[in-house]
Amino acid sequence: MMKSFWQEFTGIELNPRQKKVVNALLDAGKRRFEGYLAARKYRSLAKTSKATASRDLEDLVRKGVLRRLDGGGRSTKYDLCWERFESVGLSVPGS
Repeated sequence: MMKSFWQEFTGIELNPRQKKVVNALLDAGKRRFEGYLAARKYRSLAKTSKATASRDLEDLVRKGVLRRLDGGGRSTKYDLCWERFESVGLSVPGS
């Protein structure tokens, strides 16, 4: 799955932190990343500050890699835009 994702979306530039977190989501598969992704979990996985995590998450949403789920503020959760990946024919683990 990861190889297909990275081949299909080569035009999307991500920093090393973002790549690490996207890989964790891809490894877990659809609906299997425990508790979804929140800013706190992003900070922990990427080993970064709160401000950097917020900027990275906003960037991933703007680029169409992540989408916001329910809530807002500190309770905002994110997940990969699995529908986007499925629309280009990538197999999605856990679907």
